This record gives sequence, structure tokens and C-alpha cells, in this order.
Amino acid sequence: MLEREVTETMAGIWQITRTPGLQVTVEGNNVGFWWVPKNTRVRLGYLTMPMFLTLAPVEIVAFIERELKRQGYDPRQWRNDFAAFKKNPFSSQN
Repeated sequence: MLEREVTETMAGIWQITRTPGLQVTVEGNNVGFWWVPKNTRVRLGYLTMPMFLTLAPVEIVAFIERELKRQGYDPRQWRNDFAAFKKNPFSSQN
């Protein structure tokens, strides 16, 4: 059951960002985020499992992007563009 929740949350994260080489590891009660640009492995940080499961994917992406900025990269270039989505998805049903 826990594996399913982690997979679903990561699917949400990968829908928001296209950061190349973004990886996640589950180590006991921690979820680690790694970025693998080219041939190096950069640790972005860890969240405890309870925190990871309570945060929304967009909040986790903000955490990842903040860490990438600290490494000197501009993570906005990897954000998916959601501009085509309507603000009110039910407006056509009125």
C-alpha cells in the first residue's frame, strides 16, 4: 500500500516538472530526492515519509525547485506549462 502512495505522488510530481534525471529513493522512513545531471549525482534533500505523504505534489516540487536553485540551476525551465487548462473546468456545462 505504501509503495502505491509513493508511486502516485511521484506521478503527480513528474506531471508538474520535467526535471531531467530526477530520482527518488525510499530509505527506511525517509524519501530522498536526487538529481542526476550528466554523470554526477546531486542530493537535493530528504523528507520523512509522513511529511511526504501529507504534502501535495506541487508542494514537493516547490521543495525540489528550491534545492535546485541552491545548486545554481533555474528549475523553471523544466516546469510543464498548464496555461491551456481552463480555470473553471465545468464552465462549458452551464
